Amino acid sequence: METLRFREEGSVAVVELHRPEAMNAITEEMLTELRDLCAALDGRSDLRAVVLAGGEQVFCAGADLKDQAPRLADLTPSQMWERLRATVTTFDAIATLPQPTVAAISGFALGGGLELALACDLRVAAPTARFGLPEAKVGMMPAAGGTQRLPRIVGAARAAELMYTGAIIDAARAAEIGLVNVVDEDWLGAAVSLGQTIAASSPVAVRLVKEVMWRGLDASLETGLRMEMAAVAVLFSTDDRREGLAAFLEKRPPAWQGR
Repeated sequence: METLRFREEGSVAVVELHRPEAMNAITEEMLTELRDLCAALDGRSDLRAVVLAGGEQVFCAGADLKDQAPRLADLTPSQMWERLRATVTTFDAIATLPQPTVAAISGFALGGGLELALACDLRVAAPTARFGLPEAKVGMMPAAGGTQRLPRIVGAARAAELMYTGAIIDAARAAEIGLVNVVDEDWLGAAVSLGQTIAASSPVAVRLVKEVMWRGLDASLETGLRMEMAAVAVLFSTDDRREGLAAFLEKRPPAWQGR
């Protein structure tokens, strides 16, 4: 891979954006590599969490305008739709990974960079991290899920304020409004540690929780509750549920089978 770095730390996959010369800005090549990697991770039941990290100075500066602007200038609306679909499809691939995902953020996460972090389940930030969707300041709007994912995470009013004003907020404020779960000087280490803590739970239970929770947000409460009941019924028949109960009664760590 040219734009990504990949490694495994036990049962945690660590994916690092690697375009330091361009502030990890998103190109078509990066989108393709991210989609391909998600397809590979989807089948890795031995990997129980995924950390998506940027660099020390910047998580991701959004779309690489130098790469894309010459090709975007004269696009028709239908052609623009196709271009956007590639980005949205990639971010959706991250959002729908069966493993919980943690964005590890240092420096700036702006525009498409923040939208990339929003596609993850959780976010860990360095104290120096900065967040924003400033598109309205230049006559644009978020185009990779920001108008949909941000309100689901921080609430509609706070999301509206950020997008209407284009404000850039620091890590402390991001944590205050629920955009960030953890702020830590060792932002990458903390993200991997969080992934390892997740990996210590039943992978079957965690994957079902992820599926039901996020899908339930798009449904009525009644439908969500029915989804939860169905998931619990499935979980009750699994080896992991039996192992979890046995380990609790025997006062020992569980040995999860992932089935």
